[in-house]
Amino acid sequence: MSTPTSAIRALWVALGLMLALLVGVAAGILAWMGGQHPAAAVLTGGAAFGGTVALTLMVKKALIE
Repeated sequence: MSTPTSAIRALWVALGLMLALLVGVAAGILAWMGGQHPAAAVLTGGAAFGGTVALTLMVKKALIE
């Protein structure tokens, strides 16, 4: 059974993933509109997604623990 603390952590992770998805999509679209090849724009979006996930997880760890 989950405790309230684990539920809060799950919400933080879900919020971080949703934010990372928005950032990744925005970065990919902006890169593509800026003239990058579509494959390079996807890589740019993926890098932005990964960086945002890492940042949000570090912030979550710093705030909760």
